[in-house]
Amino acid sequence: MIQRIQSLWLLISAAFAAIYINFPVYKGVLLNAEAIEIRIREHLLLLAVSVIAGLMSFITIFLFKNRKQQKTLTLFNALICAGIFAIQYFIVEERKAAINIAQGEWQLIALIPLFMVILLLFSYQNIRSDEKLVNSADRMR
Repeated sequence: MIQRIQSLWLLISAAFAAIYINFPVYKGVLLNAEAIEIRIREHLLLLAVSVIAGLMSFITIFLFKNRKQQKTLTLFNALICAGIFAIQYFIVEERKAAINIAQGEWQLIALIPLFMVILLLFSYQNIRSDEKLVNSADRMR
């Protein structure tokens, strides 16, 4: 049962990772007028890091008893997602040059790692506020 808002942010982040893997991040047209899509599943490193980020978001939900570890993993996952965004850019640009794409466009799906970073930062903020609440309740006792 999801009772804390950070669990919801983490769950949405994990769902975004699953969506990110399944859709193309770039669509283009080759010089011979053939349409091409660049997907995350085609690059093993990016696929592995994306799966790890999604699993880490999901697993972090269940670490609610250890808020310090939950905060650490959430921040680390946010850094991983920022890295995914950067790696994605370089891979797509390299791939565009290698296969001579005449024209193309980035898809909205390519922004999902940034949305994941935002959701993870929201989660971190809520974990911190829970920790402050528990500490203030302990002082009252």
